Amino acid sequence: MSSTDFTLDAIELLLRAAPVPMALSRIADGRLVAANESFARLCGYGPEESVGRSVAELSAWAETDERRVVIEALRQHGEVRAVPHLVRHRSGRLLRTLLSARAVALDGEPHFLAVIGDVSESTRLQWELASAEDALRLVEDNAHLGIWDWDLALGRLRWSPGMAAVFGIRLEDFGGRVEDFAALLHPDDRAQLAGAIASALEASGPIHHEARLLRPDGSVRWLASRGAIVRDAAGKPARIVGVCLDITAEKSLALGWRDAQEKLRVILSATDVLVFQHDLELRYEWIANPVLGLEERDVLGRTDAQLLGDAVAAPLTEIKRRVLETGRGERREVRVSRDGQQGCFELVAEPRRDERGQVVGLLCAAQDISERKRLEAEREAYRARLQGLAAHLQDTIEAERTAVAREVHDALGATLTGIQLSLASLMNGSAEPGARRRSRLQSIQRAVEAAIQATRALSSRLRPPALEGMPLAATVRWYARDWSGTTGIKVRCRITRRRLELARDTSVELFRVLQELLTNVARHSGARAVRVGLDANAGVLELCVADDGHGFEPDGAHQGFGLVGINERAQRLGGRVAIRSGPRGSVVTVSIPQGRAA
Repeated sequence: MSSTDFTLDAIELLLRAAPVPMALSRIADGRLVAANESFARLCGYGPEESVGRSVAELSAWAETDERRVVIEALRQHGEVRAVPHLVRHRSGRLLRTLLSARAVALDGEPHFLAVIGDVSESTRLQWELASAEDALRLVEDNAHLGIWDWDLALGRLRWSPGMAAVFGIRLEDFGGRVEDFAALLHPDDRAQLAGAIASALEASGPIHHEARLLRPDGSVRWLASRGAIVRDAAGKPARIVGVCLDITAEKSLALGWRDAQEKLRVILSATDVLVFQHDLELRYEWIANPVLGLEERDVLGRTDAQLLGDAVAAPLTEIKRRVLETGRGERREVRVSRDGQQGCFELVAEPRRDERGQVVGLLCAAQDISERKRLEAEREAYRARLQGLAAHLQDTIEAERTAVAREVHDALGATLTGIQLSLASLMNGSAEPGARRRSRLQSIQRAVEAAIQATRALSSRLRPPALEGMPLAATVRWYARDWSGTTGIKVRCRITRRRLELARDTSVELFRVLQELLTNVARHSGARAVRVGLDANAGVLELCVADDGHGFEPDGAHQGFGLVGINERAQRLGGRVAIRSGPRGSVVTVSIPQGRAA
């Protein structure tokens, strides 16, 4: 080790004059022999506190290995220059410095004189800048992002390497003008860029722009540009700096989702299924086929309570909240009304989950089952009517049987009993004069004829002539006379065509209708006179029964099964029933097409 001999006084004088931290220490034990105030402050001590202590005690060497390296360099070369050196401050803070030292001899003992430059702040800034640049390059490389800086005064546009990578070109091939940037965009999107820049400069706001770019390999990418205006000291726009981000993947997903939504809308438009999506607050996020007169714009962002009112929405909200809380889907029938419109729906509500399985909303579908419910109610009512009609028919049959049994017992039975008694008297009596015997035989003959007439009348009642091929006009007249004789109600018949060519089943159905109508008159109307009309005109056959009774309510809730049966028969013939009724009587007209009557 070569060293220069110094006196301690000379060294102390040098230390006091130096503006930078300096210290003299023995190489053997590292004990500080002399130090100026700058060095003491660097270590966090006063000048009187540092002298006499070792550098280890002062932590002047944060890393002891560094001192060994410096000592070895001094032994070989006699000096070292600008060696990076860490000093630990008394507070524990590390300071980055540059150490320069020279070997000196003091009283024949080797020492080294150290000069220390504090570069911790500048080094920190350099390191932070380097770290920021490294981080920026990392972001550019991995996020498909580029940075640009547009000098408005010079009209120059500087790109980072990431910008060139986004556009698929070499950085040195970029011309550096806004026009060069626009030339790389899709022709259909270039005009939008100029408009976005002009709007930003006019409004002094940020630039937000999305466009397609054409890469040299022929591929088309989506680019999102974001920029901010930088002003000079006078407040005028001087530069615009920003970033460009390749959003092709995100755009493809968005376009794909939008396309999927449109396809779903087209599919759903062919159905009457209402499909919608809720967030956690049960606001509508998406909807297809809205109902109750609502449009999509009316629904999105709102809740059921806002759309329908609290009372109507309460059952719906209860179901949906339960699905959100339990995470289990439900299927329910619900009734909804709005502004006078009503509907019955089958609602299916399923939880919507994120990638972690957490419930983030609902996906729902609702099928309008109002028509189905109406048909079910009509079917049930029709079934009840059929059951009532069957019971009515059974009661009518029983009543007819009772009436026939009474007539057989009262009329035919009495006549046959009289014949039986007369015959017994003839058989057991003694010889009688011929005249008396003939008189009794004639009486028996008249009784037999009466029995035959009664039998024919009963047969006609049970099996009317219309069922045996008699013309309908003649059957109507016959039945009207018979019914009038039985009930005591006057009947007047008006038949415009005596000869009608009717199918047998049509004649039977019309005759049964006449029977039912006249039966209703006798039972319910209190009429004193009835008009029966049979008319064929303009391709329509009409059977009309009018009475002068007290009338009834044709559309009453408790319409008799007699009228139900009449309607059923008319519908089977392709016809209809018209009823007019009031305080002065009723008119029932059954019309069937002439084609069905032939």
